[in-house]
Amino acid sequence: MLVLLLLLSDPKSAAFYADLCQKAELPGFAIAEIHDGSIQTAFYGEKEKGTGQLVNRASVFQAASLSKPVFAYLCLRLVDQGLLDLDQPLMDLLANPRLAGEPLASKMTARHVLAHRSGLPNWGGDHLSMRFEPGQKFGYSGEGFVYLGQVVEKVTGRSLDALFQKEVFGPLKMRRSSFIWRTALEKDLTTPHDSTGNPSPKQRFESINVAASLLTTPEDYAHFLIALCDGVGLSPESHKQMFSAQGSVVGPGDDGYGTVHLDWGLGIGLTLWQDRQIVWHWGDNGDAKALFLIDAEGKQGCVYFANSAEGLSIGRAVSERFFPGLKDPFDMAGYESFDAPGRKERRMAEAFFRQGQWSEAVAAYQKAAPLVANKGELETRALWIQQLIEAKKQLIVLDRAELDRIAGHYGPRTLEVKGNGLVYSREGQKPMTLIPVAPLRFGMDRFDFFQLEVLLDESGNPVALVGHYANGEQDRSDRTP
Repeated sequence: MLVLLLLLSDPKSAAFYADLCQKAELPGFAIAEIHDGSIQTAFYGEKEKGTGQLVNRASVFQAASLSKPVFAYLCLRLVDQGLLDLDQPLMDLLANPRLAGEPLASKMTARHVLAHRSGLPNWGGDHLSMRFEPGQKFGYSGEGFVYLGQVVEKVTGRSLDALFQKEVFGPLKMRRSSFIWRTALEKDLTTPHDSTGNPSPKQRFESINVAASLLTTPEDYAHFLIALCDGVGLSPESHKQMFSAQGSVVGPGDDGYGTVHLDWGLGIGLTLWQDRQIVWHWGDNGDAKALFLIDAEGKQGCVYFANSAEGLSIGRAVSERFFPGLKDPFDMAGYESFDAPGRKERRMAEAFFRQGQWSEAVAAYQKAAPLVANKGELETRALWIQQLIEAKKQLIVLDRAELDRIAGHYGPRTLEVKGNGLVYSREGQKPMTLIPVAPLRFGMDRFDFFQLEVLLDESGNPVALVGHYANGEQDRSDRTP
């Protein structure tokens, strides 16, 4: 058992986290508990698996999307200084060439961005397509934050790095935090790990991404949360605005979050627990995860970081210590608990698929399916992998004329002819070679949960691409004229 370094006053609490991390197979973990304004921390595991270098108070983690509340706080500081207006269209301040030809973008404001009601996709490519009119509904978007970050630099005439140091990190004494890579952090930076426990490359952000590039410690971030809840550095009006619901997460047509009952403030998620307002946010940079939950008065809560793709699998268990029965944030984020039936078997199947051991992946999915609630999804994944195996044995060949006819732009999706086949790309994703599993239906060796179908009209002309997901969902992209 790895040593658990702790400053928690309650040994049972330290033992709880050690047990939880071992069961979830987390390489490293650090948490700051907040009790009536005081901070207690605990650390578990290694900065990188197998090195023996233990996570400690100085260890720095990727905050991922926990970056967003910090940037929102900076924006409201600028509002108080008269440098930013929450309701002024951003296009009036800085044109965005990636939104050329998107008239709805002219209505987008800082308020829309911070409340995730901008209409932008989460991430995109060289051109961003508006998903809906700004303010109409909730749609989580990192791209909106990136654009607003560019606007902030324009209206202040200062770099984001300088602004964060002056307006946030300095005043709040966050001495181990930065939105950009600093050599001084090298020895303390934790290494991300994938879902099988293997180390991934460290991310050294050479430029600031206000939506995702914060590097910090639990203690630093806990200081931020306490200050945020107390309104330190903000006018009463800005503090009120930040903690006021800008709109529900779920409404007609809103992103499929089911029956969760959540609102979003400016940069923060809001929900109720026993008539108390709870502020929360999760962070996901792939192989690094983070979470905070705190009551709006700053009296009770926590923030934790894990250098693992599995880091949010313990979120519900950690939350139960502070807010028993709180479930809506986790239902929205959709992260499965580490002890969910069939999880171990499903993870093994996913690992086999990534490693190219497709027959083993099929067998593992078939073993997992009877154990889980979403049995149909795992059975579909097994079927689709089997189709890929068969397609590799006897490739379906489309003639060049057919390939040229299908190729083109379909909204955010693109098909290109490369060699004797098609390459698929979507805004914000790497191109992938398509593997025909039927004459107009394709799989790919990167995803076992997704297939793509070309729809033809009565004349045999391609009119749309339909994405099929193993969970039964579909989405459609019409061909661009």
